[in-house]
Amino acid sequence: MKKRILFLLIIILIGNIFLTSNVHAQLDQRCWTKQECIDARKESAKPFEMTEAEAADGFYNEPDAVAICGEKSAAGEEMGFCLPSYKTKTQIKFGGNDTFLHMGEFIQFMYRYGIWIVGLAAVFMIIVAGFQRLTSGGNPDSIQSSNKKITGSIIGVTLAVTSYLILNTINPALVNLRLPQIWMVNPQALTPSFCSELDDTQLVAPLGPSGQQYSNEQKETAYKSSIASSAFQPISQAKPKCGTDFLVDGAGSATCSGTFCKEGGGQVCFQGVNNNDKVPTCKKGNIAGLVYNSNIFADTFIGALNEDFEWPWVTDPITPGQDALDLEATCMDGTLIENIVSLEDLSTYDDIKKIQFYSLSISENEISETIDTCSSHGGLKGFMLDMSFNEDFALDSEDHYIVNNSSRVGIDLGDLAAFKKTRLTTPKEMFISPDDLRQGIQLDINAGKVCDIDNAFEDGHPRRKQCYGKYGYE
Repeated sequence: MKKRILFLLIIILIGNIFLTSNVHAQLDQRCWTKQECIDARKESAKPFEMTEAEAADGFYNEPDAVAICGEKSAAGEEMGFCLPSYKTKTQIKFGGNDTFLHMGEFIQFMYRYGIWIVGLAAVFMIIVAGFQRLTSGGNPDSIQSSNKKITGSIIGVTLAVTSYLILNTINPALVNLRLPQIWMVNPQALTPSFCSELDDTQLVAPLGPSGQQYSNEQKETAYKSSIASSAFQPISQAKPKCGTDFLVDGAGSATCSGTFCKEGGGQVCFQGVNNNDKVPTCKKGNIAGLVYNSNIFADTFIGALNEDFEWPWVTDPITPGQDALDLEATCMDGTLIENIVSLEDLSTYDDIKKIQFYSLSISENEISETIDTCSSHGGLKGFMLDMSFNEDFALDSEDHYIVNNSSRVGIDLGDLAAFKKTRLTTPKEMFISPDDLRQGIQLDINAGKVCDIDNAFEDGHPRRKQCYGKYGYE
């Protein structure tokens, strides 16, 4: 009796090890469509070749996965989890096979391979026993020996086969060996912050006002409701509105923020940092943003000793006819197009926090003329801001060229001497594009990240190399 209880306990323990526990339903970055999973597994299995069936075998859409991902995506595709590709090559071949998807498959194969060996051995022993019986000449000992061989062979085959059937009946996971899984993370779930940076065919649906924290339960409810009401639309049709967050189909719990203001452009979806404007709103201009300084010593005695920038961070230079900020462009061969449009607004956004607000407007004609000018210089590389920073203990301000990064925070490419080199090596994607200007873009500038190189530093000075070497300055 004790042995039976012990056997049942062992079976239960093994079953618990191989069973996958359920989790609370929520949108999750482990969610994939079936075709996405198949394509990803094929790609990650390289240099091994994975068949369509092998790749599809890694798509998991059992009830626990469906509870998290939903049964179908907004596009009507099956949803579920996706296993990584664990193909392993052994030193020797087993039954002509030396490549296995994972250890579980290897154990399954060896077990089935073992049953074949047991079966062949049993057949061989039965043949030997039969020959022994035929040649026994009626000898009782020989007959008894052959009977034992036949009986033992049949019992061995029966045990090998029935053990599999018993375990499979108790719990299929005991023989299928679905090991504790580490699911692949869907890279599509890592969406950019702004919907405008997604592909035009990507499906999105409204979630609610921007600037709020949405729980996974709220997102799940909105996701299911959007699918039921066919609210998901391609970005090209939805035109995600400024001030609204959107659910992204196939991206788990990730959302994106709408930036669309109006047809024809001329407005920027602007989000401030104060409580009264944390929800983005449309403001006049094609490019706008905040200028702040994260350096805690800025505009203090210590900052003055280091000759850092002082408040207000951006200011008009002494030179007549020059503005504190203007929009310029560079062509692929390095040709510089200056003063395309000048500053429209530069004002104090928050005097206590020492933050400025700026905006610029550019017409479609001015964008087109810039593109035409660069057509004979290898094409347009992009636009950038030319900003005059207010330097401590200096008679004049210090001009710097500012481009864009993926987070829409300005990157300093240096003064004119440095920019002559960095503009040639800096990727085109870092410059402000014509489409950015047409749609309207917020570009915030951290003066604390702008390198104070002093106009007196000659070209090639170590300080310039330290600041701009990563952008190709030598």
